[in-house]
Amino acid sequence: METSALEKLRQLVAPPVARETFTFTLLSDGIPIGAITELCGRGKTEFTVRFLAEHPEFTVAWIEKSFSAYPFAFLQQNLDLKKILFLEGSKDIEWCIYQSLRSQSFDVVVSYCEDISLRSLRRIQLQAEKSRSAFLWLTDGLKNSWPVYQRVAIHRDAGTIIPTVLKNRGGSL
Repeated sequence: METSALEKLRQLVAPPVARETFTFTLLSDGIPIGAITELCGRGKTEFTVRFLAEHPEFTVAWIEKSFSAYPFAFLQQNLDLKKILFLEGSKDIEWCIYQSLRSQSFDVVVSYCEDISLRSLRRIQLQAEKSRSAFLWLTDGLKNSWPVYQRVAIHRDAGTIIPTVLKNRGGSL
């Protein structure tokens, strides 16, 4: 089978799914709504805080296994801490993420956790779609998990944050 015919067949079987996105100046394709975006590398937290600063109307759940976020840094970016719920999930972090999405109370759910199981990621993906919330998964290194809709590597160069989109299942890449 020729390559072009194979590509046409792939488009018929699994066409790219474009999603609505939240705009973000550092990311031309934006942050997809109702999907998982994996953010990895140095500067992922600052990248996320800048995204939230561009959308002060958002309600946010910030969930970590062991709390490491520094709320005063959020204040420096003019974020209203009354709109952010900080949760320390400990051994129940997957449950905390799932319930935060299930509540449909948050526009964005952020989690810094390295070891979310593939099964839980799929459940999180389905719940994010249902709740129309963006799920931002902050990791130290790429996890290469299939439920992730968008994968962004972030690095710093002379104090500037530079995002590189590595995967976008429905965007304009």
